[in-house]
Amino acid sequence: MHITTPAIREFDHRPHPAVAVLMVFCCAGGIAIGGFLAAYPPANGIRSELRGIALSQEQTRWFGIFLLVASPAAALGTIGLIRISFFSERRVAITERSLIVPKPTRLGVSLDEIEIPLDEITRLSLDDHTTGGRGVWIIHTGGKVFLAANMFRSRREFDAMARAVMKAAGHGDDEPAEVE
Repeated sequence: MHITTPAIREFDHRPHPAVAVLMVFCCAGGIAIGGFLAAYPPANGIRSELRGIALSQEQTRWFGIFLLVASPAAALGTIGLIRISFFSERRVAITERSLIVPKPTRLGVSLDEIEIPLDEITRLSLDDHTTGGRGVWIIHTGGKVFLAANMFRSRREFDAMARAVMKAAGHGDDEPAEVE
């Protein structure tokens, strides 16, 4: 459900199309490598002295079969990513009285939106992992929503969105609180 309330400010909230294309190529590569290893496993298997991995010829064949089966399944999963990247209008929008965000789902591929009244936002928390994962939690009386930084076009756009949401929700120009 797309909410039609007029927005004061909007930010795109979808993965970069290049990521979707890269995922398709990775799945295609997995299919090609898996098919080759299943059909023509090396006589000595696979050995890596650097990582300490040693697979026999039969184990290499089974690994190839696994890749041959798992890669098309992963390719089917990328359909949702491609749909969101190229064909959706996912957004974070600030209106006079509310915040419009993508509806939280388990897989994160919903095209529906929810509207959160600004006076129901109780807390904003910045989640900044050392591994590079970053986002902001919007905690409101009806639950919580996580907006991942990698779903915005750039880090600058994510920071601008976080500041605009804080200002609209009445949390001033301070940085969001860190997650405990």
